[in-house]
Amino acid sequence: MRNISRTIAAALLLAVGAHPGLAQKTVGLLPGLGEGPSDWLDTYNALTASSLQLSTVFRPTLSTSAVIQSQTSTLVSNHSSDLGDSTILIGHSLGGLVGRFRNQQQTLTGVATIGTPNYGAPILTNGPELIEFYGDMLYNILVVIDDFLFGDNYWLYDSYLYNAYDLVASAEYYAYTI
Repeated sequence: MRNISRTIAAALLLAVGAHPGLAQKTVGLLPGLGEGPSDWLDTYNALTASSLQLSTVFRPTLSTSAVIQSQTSTLVSNHSSDLGDSTILIGHSLGGLVGRFRNQQQTLTGVATIGTPNYGAPILTNGPELIEFYGDMLYNILVVIDDFLFGDNYWLYDSYLYNAYDLVASAEYYAYTI
């Protein structure tokens, strides 16, 4: 993340420096899943040490185990004075989703995302289907184990022995008809 932070800091410095109209902006650096404010330390130091006229650079502490709405609420409650129409949020991964969600609630100057799933996280968007699939699979496994342990071996007869009997019976039939 540190190399990415430096790259983002350089890109932000160039973008803001090239557009004087973006001076006096607030920049928020949002951490990704399993990260914290310290992951943005290099970028924070580069931005605060730069000659840019940024009013504030902040790195919020967000509970990355919480849902996006809760993280956004934490962001608003802890940094309400920093969030406004002159704010640029930069988020890595899950932080990008939090930034986008905040921008839907309140228009910001911009939201930049790094490594953020643009089409959602497949495991989250397909969660109900995955739960149903693995639930059915687990149920079927438990039924087979139960049948096997308690002597109900019809599943074995039905599947393999019945098919084998059909093959043998049909072979005997054809042997007698020749």
